[in-house]
Amino acid sequence: MFHLDFITWQADPEIFNILGRSIRWYGVLFALGFIIGQRVAVHLFKKNGYDEKIVDSFVIYSVLGTVIGARLGHVFFYGPYFSPDGSGYLDNPLSILYIWEGGLASHGAMFGLLASTYLFYKKKIKEDYLWLTDRLVITVALAGCFIRFGNLMNSEIIGKPTNAPQGFVFTNDAEYYLDHYFKNFISDIEIKKEDATTTFGEQEYQNLAINITLPKQIYSNVDSCKKFIEAELIPYQTIRNARYPDHCHVEFKDLPANYTINDKGDSFTATIKAYGLPRHPSQLYESISSFILFLLLFFLLDKKYKTLPNGTITGLFFISLFTLRFFYEYLKENQVEMENDMTLNMGQYLSIPAVLFGIALLVYSKKQQNA
Repeated sequence: MFHLDFITWQADPEIFNILGRSIRWYGVLFALGFIIGQRVAVHLFKKNGYDEKIVDSFVIYSVLGTVIGARLGHVFFYGPYFSPDGSGYLDNPLSILYIWEGGLASHGAMFGLLASTYLFYKKKIKEDYLWLTDRLVITVALAGCFIRFGNLMNSEIIGKPTNAPQGFVFTNDAEYYLDHYFKNFISDIEIKKEDATTTFGEQEYQNLAINITLPKQIYSNVDSCKKFIEAELIPYQTIRNARYPDHCHVEFKDLPANYTINDKGDSFTATIKAYGLPRHPSQLYESISSFILFLLLFFLLDKKYKTLPNGTITGLFFISLFTLRFFYEYLKENQVEMENDMTLNMGQYLSIPAVLFGIALLVYSKKQQNA
């Protein structure tokens, strides 16, 4: 079946490397969220007579609250706390500081931001706390847009399989998996999209060609290449996500194996037919939703800042963002194994009180207005 709609996502998460240090899209987008958010906050604060210096101080509190809250949220909401091999966070508390290894939770970031904003409110500003959070959540929505797009660049927080035309086939993790498990046998890997799809059961797959370079220092002839492909590589059937083994991306469906081998002089190149599993780009859904929420809340506060009761914007933010988050979780793969046995996943359980908190804020702000 001819099909061009599935997107084969092969974005490199690394922009460049300096002296062995990787500069990644996620980190740059994370920083951009705060930098642009600072300019938005300056605009909103100036309407009430505050200068840029107070906003700069507010941003420092916000950055610290976000990073500390997001990290602790991941540690305590998603664990593992203790593990048989001693790799849990509380087995080695110092590992909580290793944020470069990944592990930030958006719900934890929200708690951290509310706490850091309260500290800022007590020390730096004369306005009501909810006046401050109304301006905070607008910049948080914008930062969420950038951060979720950073997740997309990392090919993480992936969605469940879909036949929808906007499905993404995440091939980076498939390449990483092959390189990780067969690094002593393969010198180069390239995955290419073909202009066709194939249906197995009820699921449609994107046709792919996997080009693997097999060095002649290891493989003396075509027969030795065939032996490796048929006895070692193909039997795995599935190229999984190396970080989340339950998440499949690419599969070998053809048995006997469907492949060709060409002699390239100093190496052999094997081209193996494979099939990419399209998934919901849940990161993109959340990124776009966060940007739309930012625009709506920004223009509402910008036009109504003199008459809008304090807490209204904060309440609308919590209701909108976490209601969407609750339903988006149905389209996403679980992030940790413990969620597989839950009726709802951790993100949904944490979103419910956040929505209720937003409703309570709206009721409170309305009562304050009437009073």
